[in-house]
Amino acid sequence: MLFWLLPQASLYSEETSNLATPADEWDQSGKVSTTQCSYSGALEDGEVCTGSANTRGVADGGGTITSDVYSLITDGGLTIDEIQQGFDINYGVTVESHRSNITVPTCSATNGDCKDIFRITVTLRDQDNNVFDTLEREVELDFGGTRDYLYTDTIDPNFYTDITTQMSLYGTDAGYVHGYYGAIFSDPVLTATYTVVEQVEDIINDIVNDVIDDIINDSTDFEIIEIDFGDNLDPIEISIDDLAIDLPEIETIELELPEIEIEIEPEVQIELAEVMEEVAEMDIEVEVEVEPEPESEVEETESTETQESEQEPEQREVKVVQQKETKEQIAKKILAKVADSGDQVALDTVKLAVMAQLADTKGFNEYQQTTLTDMDISNYSMMQIDDLYGGLFESAQNQMMNEIVNAQY
Repeated sequence: MLFWLLPQASLYSEETSNLATPADEWDQSGKVSTTQCSYSGALEDGEVCTGSANTRGVADGGGTITSDVYSLITDGGLTIDEIQQGFDINYGVTVESHRSNITVPTCSATNGDCKDIFRITVTLRDQDNNVFDTLEREVELDFGGTRDYLYTDTIDPNFYTDITTQMSLYGTDAGYVHGYYGAIFSDPVLTATYTVVEQVEDIINDIVNDVIDDIINDSTDFEIIEIDFGDNLDPIEISIDDLAIDLPEIETIELELPEIEIEIEPEVQIELAEVMEEVAEMDIEVEVEVEPEPESEVEETESTETQESEQEPEQREVKVVQQKETKEQIAKKILAKVADSGDQVALDTVKLAVMAQLADTKGFNEYQQTTLTDMDISNYSMMQIDDLYGGLFESAQNQMMNEIVNAQY
């Protein structure tokens, strides 16, 4: 429930790599040259020079180059969701202009040589190859030398499952009907800028899983604490195999138990209390297999009850396997991982989540909901035991109290 109260997603923008290949690799039509230009001599790799107009004083003729078709999913790497939430399309080219364009008039003012023009067009098609948008810019060149042009248009949220893009460049030496003096194109650009939506919960889960994997791989040493209660009772092993695993349900079994007196040295009791306090601070999994006693053994227990109560106190060995990793250490590792990711939203979220875990709110809520019920102790020999070892610890505490009382006399 904590995550529903916090920002659910981390948003940031990414731009695809340039989808456009070099201009001299594009399809050509009209007056186009990839080797020579009338005023600049040999062209460099990647350059394309356009030719003259067909009519004096008119911006016609010239030539066009057209790129391949690029898929935003296959070539751009976008997902369907990223396409459908809308994005920006960025397109442009570097244009070299003949120095005469500084002085000649615009074509509408003359019937002779006039300022050259170039036009850039991006065609967008849906998954069925239907054109749904055409982006176009036309520029009249009024300078000499080289200039970069870059434009951006926004594609609104949509329902397309893919979008393909294709760019074309048109140029002409307007108003002049001889040679190749028109615009020279190079370094075309075609990219898409889109929003990445990353769920904070996914980020945290990935980091937590990485931390847990590190702990499992690195934690090869265990600390074993042994408490000796004697030789006659079977050892019990409590293993902490994971960080937070629900305890399995254990069916309540009714047993008829004899009264057993157990002596526990004070030093052992202190050590036991310390161990149980440490175990209580961690989520553990207790695996206990309880097999009901055969009827014959129960009868034998009843017949020998008096004899067993007179024997020397029996003792039990308990092994507690405790991992050295504590909740606080794990929390520190998780916070360090989030900080390394550089995602501030995820960092703020995981801080609160870890604080909630360390506060043990679940245990407090269960404590508030606990209802005390009267217990029928009229028949002491028949009772339900939910804690298989509670009787053992209670007997030990009663023995200590008896020793304290007897010490006064």
